[in-house]
Amino acid sequence: MTDSTDSTDVRSASTTNIADFGREMWSFLTGKGAVIDYTFVDMTVEVPRETGPQSPRATW
Repeated sequence: MTDSTDSTDVRSASTTNIADFGREMWSFLTGKGAVIDYTFVDMTVEVPRETGPQSPRATW
């Protein structure tokens, strides 16, 4: 449900992929004063040196 004075209607936006949807949702929520808090426990990030599933990776 949207406020009748709000000019942003998330339902009417034409989102074509999950990345676009995520950006629009982030913009909508933070525009409303929402806070998103992340906690990572034992997080590992693997960065590939080149493209392909067998590419060597740097682990951070």
